[in-house]
Amino acid sequence: MFLTHLYIGAMVLGRISGLIIAMPGLSMRNMPNMVRIIMIIGITTILVPTIPMTPFQPGLVVLTQHSIQEFLLGFMMGWLVNLIFAGLSMGTELISTQIGQAAAKQFNPSMSTSQGPIGTFAVLLAITVFLGADIHLQMIYLLAESFDRIPPGNMGNLFAGMAVWVEFSSVLVDISIRISGPIIAFVFLNNFFLAMLSRLAPNMNVFFSVGFLVSLIGGMVLFTLLLPSLFTTVLDYCAQALLQIQILVEAVRGG
Repeated sequence: MFLTHLYIGAMVLGRISGLIIAMPGLSMRNMPNMVRIIMIIGITTILVPTIPMTPFQPGLVVLTQHSIQEFLLGFMMGWLVNLIFAGLSMGTELISTQIGQAAAKQFNPSMSTSQGPIGTFAVLLAITVFLGADIHLQMIYLLAESFDRIPPGNMGNLFAGMAVWVEFSSVLVDISIRISGPIIAFVFLNNFFLAMLSRLAPNMNVFFSVGFLVSLIGGMVLFTLLLPSLFTTVLDYCAQALLQIQILVEAVRGG
């Protein structure tokens, strides 16, 4: 029985590790590894006694294979939500480029990419909203519930779950367009208006002397005004991602 607990615990540890590593906020590079390790061990310790134990003593090769499958399932569950923050980052980068902050990009070690100040600010605020809305707790609850539907060692078809993940990945483009669309439209109308003025009064040269400042200041003001709706959009997509996690689990179970 001790070996059964040990084998089940190893597979539970694999699924929990995948979710924690891919969860928004915890997946950042500047998050201390010790925090992740403590959370993984703590959640595993809590969940293992609640899982029904059946005699299960596979060989080392089979145990390794099952643990990798469990890790991949947890990782896909976590990245379904993380896709939203990737789309947010993509949208804010479009905004930075359009309003003239492309040259102000700096390397963001937490996401291992170069981001403008707007992108870094928006992503950090979105993660704060994510944590404040307890979405991370809902993810952990869905993870615990998944052990009832897919017990450790009874993995179904992971490719069916990957199909759900790939289908939902279109949220990357969707959320980036919804976030950056108003500011891109503003910059386009501003450039169009100034281009018309430049044609009417070529000597004024307003397109270069005024256009950049209007795009920058107007874009920042509009971005500030849109922040509440931006976070509402993020929460709406997070709710969809939580639903997709359940669909993914059912797809893997049914496969």
